[in-house]
Amino acid sequence: MVTSPFTSRERYHYRIAYILCTRFTSPQIFGRAGRPQFDTQGMASIITSIDKLDHYLRLITNQHPIESSLLSNLNDHLNAEIALGTVTNIDDAVTWLKDTYLFVRLLKNPLHYGIQADLSNSDSALSDYLGRVVRSSALDLDAAEMIRYEPQTGQLASTDRGRTASLFYIRFSTAAMVRDTLEPTTMLPQLFSVLSEASEFVAMKMIEQRQWDGQTPLWQFAGASSHRLLQRVDEMELSVDRIRETEIDELTHLLRFRGRDGAREVSQLAALVPRIQLTAETQPITRTILRVRMTLEPDFTWSDRSHGTQQNFWIWIEDPDQGLIYHSEYWTLTKRTQSSVTTQTPFVCVPVPAPSTFPATVLFFPDTQFKSKEPNHVVCTIPLFEPFPTQYLVRVSSDQWLGADTVYPLSFKRLLLPPPDPPHTNLLNLEPLPVSALQNSQYELLYKFTHFNPIQTQIFHTLYHQDVNVLLGAPTGSGKTVAAELAIFRVFNETPSKKVRSINQ
Repeated sequence: MVTSPFTSRERYHYRIAYILCTRFTSPQIFGRAGRPQFDTQGMASIITSIDKLDHYLRLITNQHPIESSLLSNLNDHLNAEIALGTVTNIDDAVTWLKDTYLFVRLLKNPLHYGIQADLSNSDSALSDYLGRVVRSSALDLDAAEMIRYEPQTGQLASTDRGRTASLFYIRFSTAAMVRDTLEPTTMLPQLFSVLSEASEFVAMKMIEQRQWDGQTPLWQFAGASSHRLLQRVDEMELSVDRIRETEIDELTHLLRFRGRDGAREVSQLAALVPRIQLTAETQPITRTILRVRMTLEPDFTWSDRSHGTQQNFWIWIEDPDQGLIYHSEYWTLTKRTQSSVTTQTPFVCVPVPAPSTFPATVLFFPDTQFKSKEPNHVVCTIPLFEPFPTQYLVRVSSDQWLGADTVYPLSFKRLLLPPPDPPHTNLLNLEPLPVSALQNSQYELLYKFTHFNPIQTQIFHTLYHQDVNVLLGAPTGSGKTVAAELAIFRVFNETPSKKVRSINQ
């Protein structure tokens, strides 16, 4: 066992440093020595400096006591307990701590945690110590808006920020940093800068793919032979949309590099960017609820080598003025669900570095140009608040590729909404009507009760004395059948020769 492994402690520069193997790593490595199913004994070696030898011998022979590290991460654990609902106040938190390994070590080695030895046997003294620790942690969590802490009552309640941190294992330091630095107007480059400061990424040393924000998205699809060509695209600041709209001859004149072959290659790379044609329609359900029907059609050339068998997208509807997202959805586009036309097209993208003096090798890859069987539809409902905004934005972004975004504005300028007044009928201050209000002895004999109920009383005059349409919404057993009979009596009284048809749905 080499006790000084390499590790990275720099976020931006991979500077090498030495660290000691932890007390947990050493027994784990030695526990793997030998093969229990074949060997009767195993051998493990320690390679370390002479001044560290005694340290590791005590670890291996269990002579070195293991202390609790809970206090150094108490904010994270306390937030998780509050989010779960197992801790609701300071007393619950103290009781919870007494069931942990920390409390066991407090009794065994109080000096390590800053407690006097003569107080370690006093339960009240330890409770006071744990109470101070919990209150300090609660104040930190409250300042980071991860919980709500009432010092007077000791009550603890989780917030959306705290529940999110607990669900996705986000550390307290990261949540507090995001709370202090993130603004509603933060742009994407600043957002990445904030995320890169997260403590969860401190040990990240590998970069699979990277691209500067100002570079063309075509870099994601190009090989080594296309680098100089795409550098020319960056110099000209040509967007993917402009490349798609430009003819080959005009693109050749703009790039001035490798003639028509270079322009054709750039055009083919632009066609690989997974863009979605998006349209949306709105339909108000109520004055505050809006139904949105989105139509999505793929507008790119499908390459199995680049796109695989499916492409994933995020759909969300946002209010650009308030910085709020009212709907988000994960949408998957599969190649199988689309009809397609397959064509053989020359492709110059070869992901193998070669000397610049060698001619570019033209390969033929079968690409698929999408022609949808029928458009894909996504329907959702979103809230609408007064004063009404000028527009919402529907955004479709690829989950795997940069620069593959589509934005569609939902304008509310010509949106027709229901009137603000509720359509309910105002209730009249009436006493229950007697059955004698029918003024027909034959009708009165049909009922065993003496008075109509409150609902029947409210609508009696409309049903029995007027010829108007009525929509009655009432719960089961509220007398709707009697209400229908009142309307039938109106027909019998006014036009005895007519018949009544009842339709039940």
